[in-house]
Order: sequence, then C-alpha cells, then structure tokens
Amino acid sequence: MTSNKKYKLEYWIDLSILNKEDFEKEISNKLSRLDIEREITEKRKFYSLKIKGDKQNVDACYDKIEFEREGVFRANDELGDELRGNAYKILSEIETELRKFISKTMIEVAGFAWWDQLIPKNLRERAIEIEKSSGKNEVKLHHPIEFTMFDGLIEIVTAEYTEWSKEKPLTVSDLEELLNKYDSIEKLKDGLANKSKTISIWEDVFSNYFDDKETWYELKEKIKDRVIPIRNKVMHHRLLRVYEVNQLEEYRTQLNRTIRGAKRKMTKEKLSKAFKKWSSIFEDKMFQIDPEILKAVSTPIIPPATIKAMQEIGVINISAIQKFLEAKEFQRLYFEIPDLKTGTNDGIDEEGENNETDTNNDESDT
Repeated sequence: MTSNKKYKLEYWIDLSILNKEDFEKEISNKLSRLDIEREITEKRKFYSLKIKGDKQNVDACYDKIEFEREGVFRANDELGDELRGNAYKILSEIETELRKFISKTMIEVAGFAWWDQLIPKNLRERAIEIEKSSGKNEVKLHHPIEFTMFDGLIEIVTAEYTEWSKEKPLTVSDLEELLNKYDSIEKLKDGLANKSKTISIWEDVFSNYFDDKETWYELKEKIKDRVIPIRNKVMHHRLLRVYEVNQLEEYRTQLNRTIRGAKRKMTKEKLSKAFKKWSSIFEDKMFQIDPEILKAVSTPIIPPATIKAMQEIGVINISAIQKFLEAKEFQRLYFEIPDLKTGTNDGIDEEGENNETDTNNDESDT
C-alpha cells in the first residue's frame, strides 16, 4: 500500500554559483518530471530550495540536484532522517544476531575463555580501547564482544589471518625466539611455515555449522561489500537512499534465515580440531617452551658467528629467512651443537670449528 506521507527537503545553495534566474531555470529543467512542490527564495548569502513530495519523488530528487559540494548544504531532509532511523534499527538487529551467533559458536568450540584464546590480538585491543571510555560498570556487566565494532564482528567471521605475513620484518630477536623453540632445521622450517600460513575462522569454525555453505559465502560477501558501507552512511549522516534500506531488510532476512538454519552443534572431533588449531594460532604466548628447557637456555645458545651474520643482514622478512635457512653454513653453525639443552656452545669455537673431544667416553660414563 502506497503511503501518502509528504516529506520536506531543503537545500541551501551558494549565491555565487548562478544568478537567480539561471538557477530557477536549471532547477525547473532538472525537476520538471517529478511530482513535487518546490520553492526558491533568495537569502542574504544563499538560495533556499524547498521541496515537498512523497517518498518516491523526494528520493528521486537526490539524483537530480547536483552542484559542487562546497556550494551546497542539505539543511533539512525528513526522508533521509526517516531512512536513517529505519536503517539503524535493521543494522542493530543484524549486529545483535551476529554477536549471538559468534558467542554461542565460540563458547561451544573453546568454552567461556574463547575471547582470549581464539580472537586475534588486534581485535581484542580495539575492544579494550572502547572499554576504557565506557566506565567500570559497563565493562563489568558486558562481555568484550559487546565492545566490538560492527566491522570487527564481520572481521571475526569473514577475515583471513596470518600471524606473520611473508613480508613481516624479522629481527635477530625473532630469530632467537625461533631457534630456542626448534632443535632441527626441518622443525624450524615447519614452524616458520605455520606462522606465515593464512587461515580463516570461517573455514575452520563457522563453516562447520552450515550444510549450505554457498548461501553463507554469498551473505558474508554482501555484508562486507554492502552492509558496512550503508552502516557508515547511517552513522555519519550521509545521504541514504530508499533502495539501500530495502537492501538492508533483505540482508537481515537472509542472515536470520541462514543463522536459524545452522546446526545446533558440531561433532566432538570437529570441535577438538577447531579449538586446537585456533588456540595455537592466536594465543598470546605463542612460544611455550618447556620450563626446564627455558631455564637451561637462560644463556644464549646461538653461536656468536650466527648472531653476527644476522646483525650484518639487519632486518629481514620471512621470505628472506626461509632462503637463509637453506644455507649450509647456517645449519652447521647452529644445528650441529651437541646439546641444545645445556645452554652452551662448547661444540664450536669462535671460528665455527668443531671442538668435540672424547664424546664416546662421555656417553659411556652416563
């Protein structure tokens, strides 16, 4: 049923753009086919163009009235205000559904510690910044996901992550951390590959809840490409169109239908696999070295020659370090140390020569 409601739209236009006669002629040409009432009055510093019409015709005016943005101000826009109000309600419902779905799913995968165990550090830090301005009572009463912005929710569901990008600068400290964890060149290569591997929460967690994965793929693309831009218009009082609000209503319906069609639970095997993968990827203490080994290596176990070589290279990235690991000289300097757990490098002198003595007798004594 078509509404008979009339909406007021008013523009202020810089007097220097056109004289009044030319301005009236131009407006008449642009808006002549629309069923609206219009009035142009000249003020001290601007023309006031007042328009009144139904939703369809006022919405069409947005396309017809085009001037340089520095010389035009939308002083009153009743239709725009109504559209933003309707869009805000729809966006709120979409956000609420996403937060509930993310929370329920993550609790099932990782328990109530999911936020710290499975969510990337950059998203947690953003939420903390919002918490700081919200007051202690607000923080105490709400889960961190309630302080996550809409784009952060979308990022949790749709984005792909890698702990270390291929071009991440690696310093000597980074290399020392890697070497302290792995005791063979193959393990080091595997560890480095794992840290630079691209992974997706969608692929490893959320997709397991849907049989019709294609529907979700389409929806998440719409959310990224359409919902977020519309949301930005609403929040920053930008021009909003009738068709955009209609799109939001369609996306809300599709999201609700998709989420309601999700499985209630994953299998225990899939839950275990998802948890192990994500807790190892995003846990703050990525390198959990055995305490005894950590105690033993309180003194550097990396040969001075290796440190010197890395310092000469300076800051490198993962791609470069992967090539560096192939070098025989590097493997000889580090991985031929007799016992990493001793915290010493007695097996080589400063020139990198082997100083092993009476190894077999030492072993027989033990």
